[in-house]
Amino acid sequence: LPKSLTTIGTNVFKSMSELKLVVSRSSNQVTCGTDVFVSTSSDLEIYMTTNSTDEKLCSNDNTKKTVSTYGETGTYIDYIITTSNEMIIYGKGEMNNFETKEEQPWKSEGSNIQTIKIDERVTTIGKNAFNSFEKLETITIPSTITTIGSYAFQTSGITEVTIPTSVNSIGELVFNKCTKL
Repeated sequence: LPKSLTTIGTNVFKSMSELKLVVSRSSNQVTCGTDVFVSTSSDLEIYMTTNSTDEKLCSNDNTKKTVSTYGETGTYIDYIITTSNEMIIYGKGEMNNFETKEEQPWKSEGSNIQTIKIDERVTTIGKNAFNSFEKLETITIPSTITTIGSYAFQTSGITEVTIPTSVNSIGELVFNKCTKL
């Protein structure tokens, strides 16, 4: 949803059973109509940057989470970090590569991230993407990922990873110093 958003009308996403993720990056207070997400998927996740407490956003028992940080990490790839230390990478295409971990746009929050979810439309995990995420325990790598860049998880706290059969390239030192793996 756009940054300029101030209003969501009644039944806007009604009966969209395939809808899985809604992200609002609006810095405005968002006013909602009734039943905005009625009859949507039970696993729909809603992320809001606003401090809205409007329960209408959470119709159909969806979980609304508050976003603390957001930005871009690819031509058509964005990220959000929630106040509960969860990172979501979403969009379509390839993540950016970072020559060093200091180039990560989320470097100041990375040391607190515990969970990462990657959208099924993302095709690569960039070089140094999650390097030094020391509190990272869980990552969901979808079957659309074909490449994991060098140092992607180096020095992270990851305890378990399943690499899908779609991955045909894994860079250097991807899991180097992952002492809990």
